[in-house]
Amino acid sequence: GEQNSEQSAVGRIAVDGMKALTERIANSKSDGGRRKECRALLKMIGMTLTESAEAKEVSQEAVIRQVFPNFSRRSAQRILKKAGEKRKRFEEQELCDFTLVEDEKKRSKYSSQQIDELRNWMLTNDYSRDSPQAKDTIRERDIHGDLIPDLNDNGLPKRDDDRRIIYKRKSKILTTLNAREMHIQMLKPESEGGFA
Repeated sequence: GEQNSEQSAVGRIAVDGMKALTERIANSKSDGGRRKECRALLKMIGMTLTESAEAKEVSQEAVIRQVFPNFSRRSAQRILKKAGEKRKRFEEQELCDFTLVEDEKKRSKYSSQQIDELRNWMLTNDYSRDSPQAKDTIRERDIHGDLIPDLNDNGLPKRDDDRRIIYKRKSKILTTLNAREMHIQMLKPESEGGFA
């Protein structure tokens, strides 16, 4: 009796603590909540739940309601699925090979320099230009798909009045060429305005 009561009390504290962490991340998506460290923390929380929930016949829906209430059902299911895979690797791998925050694969096969060179070429040919519309700006991402913060003179991310991180933005490029015509222009010799 006493042991079960103590276990239940600790269980409630654990659930409340995990819920507070997931809520903090869910409510801070524009302020670092999408960073790989935060995603790793969500997976770690999921890792502690997946095996125990199955053993005690607790449904995934109950876990989502109690621990991931601020995430959509699909997002929470995805977190738990990845957490289950990570738990399996944790149990099967040597601990010296296990990493909590994994290196992410590049989402682009081109370097940042190559992308910038292509953008500059498009802005200096006769068929394209920067959009003058403020609504035609997009937030910049690096080759891993992460948003790039705008830095202040101290090298720290700038923040707005609500303390949210300000990210770099670029204007969209307007062009009169379709993709095929643009490709033909790019293949021309550099002396004729082609892309080197």
